[in-house]
Amino acid sequence: MVGFSRSESRHVPLAAAIAFALATAMIVGVVAIAAGLLDDTPEDDAIIDIVDAISAESAEVTDSYFAGPQAVAEVVANATERDLNPTSHIDLMRDLTTSQPNLDGVFIGYPDGGFIDVRRESDEQLRIKRIDFIDGTRVVNTDIIDSSGSIVDSFPSPDDTFDPRLRPWYENTADGTTYWTEPYIFFTSQDPGITYSVPILDSDRNTAAVVGVDIRLADLERFLDARRPSENSGAAVIDTSGNLIAGTTRLAGSADSSSIIEELLSSPPSGMGMRQVVVGEPLVVSIAPIGSDGTRLLVVDAPEADFLSGLRSTRQEVGVLAAVLGLLGVLLLMFGAATIKRYLMDLDLLASTDTLTGLRNRSSLYDEIECILETGSNVAVMTLDLDGFKAINDQFGHHGGDQALVTVAERLTASSPAGSIIARLGGDEFCVVLVDQADPEATCAQIISDASGIIDIDGYAFDLVLSAGYVQADHGTEDASRLLQRADLAMYTAKSFSGSATVQFDEQMGLRWQADIERRTEIESALDSGEMDVFFHPEVDLESGELLGAEALLRWNHPTEGVLSATHFIQDLERFDLLRRLLPTVFSKADQLAEAVSKPDQFTIRLNVSAKQLLSSELTAHLSEVLQAGHARWSIELSENTVSEAPPPALAILGRLQSLGVSVVIDDYGMGRSSLSKLATLPIDALKISPSLVRSLARDDSNNGYAVVLANLGSTIGLDVLASGIESNDQKEALVAAGYRRGQGYLFSEPVTTDEFLEQWTSVECQKAA
Repeated sequence: MVGFSRSESRHVPLAAAIAFALATAMIVGVVAIAAGLLDDTPEDDAIIDIVDAISAESAEVTDSYFAGPQAVAEVVANATERDLNPTSHIDLMRDLTTSQPNLDGVFIGYPDGGFIDVRRESDEQLRIKRIDFIDGTRVVNTDIIDSSGSIVDSFPSPDDTFDPRLRPWYENTADGTTYWTEPYIFFTSQDPGITYSVPILDSDRNTAAVVGVDIRLADLERFLDARRPSENSGAAVIDTSGNLIAGTTRLAGSADSSSIIEELLSSPPSGMGMRQVVVGEPLVVSIAPIGSDGTRLLVVDAPEADFLSGLRSTRQEVGVLAAVLGLLGVLLLMFGAATIKRYLMDLDLLASTDTLTGLRNRSSLYDEIECILETGSNVAVMTLDLDGFKAINDQFGHHGGDQALVTVAERLTASSPAGSIIARLGGDEFCVVLVDQADPEATCAQIISDASGIIDIDGYAFDLVLSAGYVQADHGTEDASRLLQRADLAMYTAKSFSGSATVQFDEQMGLRWQADIERRTEIESALDSGEMDVFFHPEVDLESGELLGAEALLRWNHPTEGVLSATHFIQDLERFDLLRRLLPTVFSKADQLAEAVSKPDQFTIRLNVSAKQLLSSELTAHLSEVLQAGHARWSIELSENTVSEAPPPALAILGRLQSLGVSVVIDDYGMGRSSLSKLATLPIDALKISPSLVRSLARDDSNNGYAVVLANLGSTIGLDVLASGIESNDQKEALVAAGYRRGQGYLFSEPVTTDEFLEQWTSVECQKAA
């Protein structure tokens, strides 16, 4: 009962029915002719069967074509109803737009004129347009992103006057009903399209938002064009008022098919719930309903003469012709039935399968889960994603990212129990649906264990880490959307653990998710208002006091908690992928500092970098840009464990940075677990010893020997040795005696703002320490 597709179950009998109808029509006609019917009476029954069979096939495919976008609109509307904040829906809208081949875009309009629109810019890029109101000011901005979600281009549109509230898809949903617009031409691609919109109403039945999808009609029109019975015929989708949506109807003979269509629509024999076929001089017209809502109809029309050519003949001439046609007809119809079956199954496969991995996609997964829930089976839904997937794309490109995704798909397929449903939800997120498993917790944990581990990407061994969350369905109270949402919350909790982890959903996760939303909102507000800034901690020559460099440090001037160091918020910045918004500020202020010092070519600016930042393309891009300016020397500092445990791709990045002129420093050395034998092989230039060691130094103290050992170690293997956390003259003199030249600490200065640094440290060429 598990793993079947509803559409697959229909295709085989449908193809058989079409083949039977066509074969019956032709064989009956041939037998009638062979029996000696010599008059010119039209073969009405045969014509009806042929046109009706084409109509049935086209209606089946057309119905599927519109069903996917409607499901997308309902998914986004469901998410929007729970949370009107547009920012939280961008990833969902992006994944849905990417996964649906006949979608041009997904968008949301708000009563205040706010708007968010995610649509295709090209095969490889998406365009995200947002209209916001910030402090009463209308702000319009557009981002161009690639398939990984990285921003390629961003530009404001101050002259944009677009107002979603004035669009038909918004205005016509005021009564709370869904709405299909009339067909139109996309201004971007010049392809035909149509819009479907769903209103979101608040408790007072007022419009809180309107969700819409733009559907491409070009593929559907090509399909309909290929279904036309003859070159003089037509196949089209219309609404119940007779308005054309896609395809075309043709003027055939001396009569316009529109008059027959109008007559059929005005006086249907029993509503539009049944197919109607009219045969009359000079046209054959078939109308079939599409979908359960009855808002669209499929019309096939053709000149009657196209079907009668060659069918009128004498008894003697037709006897031989009938036998030949009968045999060829049966063979051709058998071939046609097989072709139709394959074509319909290919269309269904395209609509329900992820093209990269071959797994089911998000839209078909919803149907599968609902089907299984209806059977009463015990269901557990697990969602998972790859930790650090963006870093794989940045390091190896999309080819490497695709390779990782395919590997995960293969491992999930191999490790999941028989009868499970496996799907790719979009990006690096997957789903496994378990049915009637005695111990779903153990099964989920085993799947993640089997799917994690080392994979080879372009010759590099990459440790694949997966985070997973799962939820067990409560019979009678769950649906697919709710299960996936809860599994996602559990997955986000799992991502807070190190290494691959599996977490079961509990109700407290919803509260933590809300807390995360509030924390992210607080941090984004701080970024927007400029509360987060860059401070600089001077680095000096320990003997002369001359300024040698500065370490860039993030600070948050919190409105209630005062100035906070980066340890209070850096993890949240990385977790919410917001650190990249601060990078331009860091490099801009550091460059400003370097231009102002007296010896910029001898001035070093140091940046603290985490493992995640190291693998980010933004860091390398910014460093390359400032190095070309040439105002200062640049250095990055990483923890001892980050460097010693770095995978080969990260070490390769360190090597490239060194080749660009960036020095690499192990920060807080002496507190980690790197071996001395490995130290000489790592791509590093200097060691910065731990402040805890510096604080224990004094003249004649026994710890001075350890400081001397570290200084000699650096000299022996060709590394500079720096000191940090210097708070007294005794510590400074002990370091100088041990052979240290550079250092920093509160003895010289605490971290200060850019302006304070420029005032205190750049007024004279050589600033002595206090």
